[in-house]
Amino acid sequence: LQNTLVTQSPTSTDTALRDAYAFIPSGLISTTSSQQTLSSTQQMLYHYGNNVGSFIQFFEQQYPTAVVILKDQVEDRADPQKAAAVLEFARAMENLGHNLLNSIGDIPQGVASAHAALAQSYIEAGKNLALIPKTIDDAGFLSAIETYNASADTFVKNYVALATLFSVYGVTFNSSDAGSVFTFSPISL
Repeated sequence: LQNTLVTQSPTSTDTALRDAYAFIPSGLISTTSSQQTLSSTQQMLYHYGNNVGSFIQFFEQQYPTAVVILKDQVEDRADPQKAAAVLEFARAMENLGHNLLNSIGDIPQGVASAHAALAQSYIEAGKNLALIPKTIDDAGFLSAIETYNASADTFVKNYVALATLFSVYGVTFNSSDAGSVFTFSPISL
C-alpha cells in the first residue's frame, strides 16, 4: 500500500478525490434562503391567511383536548360536568365562526365566499354540537350525532376548499406562520 501511494503522482490523487466526490449530489444544501416574490394578490392572500389562521390557532390552543372532551361526554352522558365541557366547546366553536365573519377585515375577493362558508361552518357545527349533550334518550342522542356529523362534513369540505384556494393562488405558509393551519402535511402511519 505504501508503494502505491509513493508511486502516484499529485495529478492522479487529485483525480481520485474528484471521482470520490462526484457521487455526492450537489445543490441539495443551501446556506441562504431565497425570498419568493409575491404578487399583490398573493400578498393580500398571505396576510389574510395569517389573520384567519391566528383566530383558528387561538381556538385550537384553547381546546387542545377537544377529542377527549367529546369522548368523555359520550362515554358518560349523565355527567353534568362533561356535558358542560361539550357545551363550552360548542359555544367557542360558534363564536369562532362569528369572529371570522365580523372581525376579519380586507377579505380578498377571490376567497370571500369560501371565507363566509368556513365561518358559517364553524357556527353550524357549534350549534349542532351543542345539541348532543342536551339529549335525553338514545334515539335523540343518535339523531343529534348524525346532525352534528353532517355539519362537520360540511365544515371539512369548506376548510379544504379555502386551503385549496391558497394553493391555487400559489400562496404558501411556513410552519411558523399562523396561515400554516391551511397547509396539510403528509403523515406516515
